[in-house]
Amino acid sequence: MEYLMDIWHGKEVAQSLAKDGYTGRLMTDGRLETYFGSNLVWTSYSVSKDTAELEFMETVHLVSGQLYE
Repeated sequence: MEYLMDIWHGKEVAQSLAKDGYTGRLMTDGRLETYFGSNLVWTSYSVSKDTAELEFMETVHLVSGQLYE
């Protein structure tokens, strides 16, 4: 798991995560946006910084099909 800090399209990002080609960006308003490459594949709402990593990992498993293996 990589941790990145950045500004995304002019929005302040509280936390960024990356795994297996997916990137998660936790916005300061509580949205966790998950991208594959440059494509938005999932948005979770009301995510705190404490739960962002778990939410991101579960999202990657869901959208990549790993959840069903």
